[in-house]
Amino acid sequence: MRASENVAILVPEYNSKMEDIDLLLEDIENLKDKNIKIYCISEYSENYKCLLNKFDNFNLLSDSLKIEVFLLREKKGLGYALNYGMSIIEENLIVRHDIPDRMLSNRLSTARKFAKNYPDVGIFYSDAIEVRNGQDQYCRSPRNMSQLLKKFTIKNPIIHPTVVFNNAVLKQYNLNYDPQLRFCEDLDLWLRAIKSRVKFCRIDEPTLKYTRPKTLR
Repeated sequence: MRASENVAILVPEYNSKMEDIDLLLEDIENLKDKNIKIYCISEYSENYKCLLNKFDNFNLLSDSLKIEVFLLREKKGLGYALNYGMSIIEENLIVRHDIPDRMLSNRLSTARKFAKNYPDVGIFYSDAIEVRNGQDQYCRSPRNMSQLLKKFTIKNPIIHPTVVFNNAVLKQYNLNYDPQLRFCEDLDLWLRAIKSRVKFCRIDEPTLKYTRPKTLR
C-alpha cells in the first residue's frame, strides 16, 4: 500500500497520564480500519521513556500499524508540536487526535470514505459525543461553509480533535500550523485555510468522544 493511501494519526503529548495512553492504545486496537502510522509528538518530559516502552511493546504485537515517538527538546507549545508533526508526515490523510479523547471504531473507515468521495476537500470535521460533567451529549458541527462562517463570528465552531486533513491539499496551499502559537493554533489554521479558499466538509456522524478541557483558553 502506497503512503498516499495510508492514514497518519497525529498525537501531541504533554505529560499525559499513562492510563490515558493505555486508552489510546485500546482505541487503536478497536479501530475497524488498520494500515495506520501514529506520530506521537512529545515535549521533553518524564513520559518519553514510558511512551517508548509502551509503544515498542505495542508495535511488536501488530504488523498493520506503526507508532513512532518524536521528542521535542524545547517546550515551544502546541502550535510548534503540531507544525513539526505535519511537516514530517507523508501519508495523505492526517487524523488529528488529542489525549484523552476516545476514538470511535468508525473513525478511520469514515475518514477514508469521505476523503475518497471528496478528494478536493482539504479539511474534514465531524460531529462528536461530548462529555460534560460525566454525561454524554451529542454535539453537532456546522453543516456547511455558510454556517461555519456565521459561527466563526462568535467562537471556533469546529471540534478540533475531530479534524482530518487531506495532506496533499494543505501542501498545495502551503498550509500548516503556526509554530509560534501557544493557543488558538487550530482557529488560526482554519481562518488561513478559509482565506486560501480551501474546502471544508462535515462528516455528519460522530467519530470521537470528546472531553471538554476544564479550562478554556
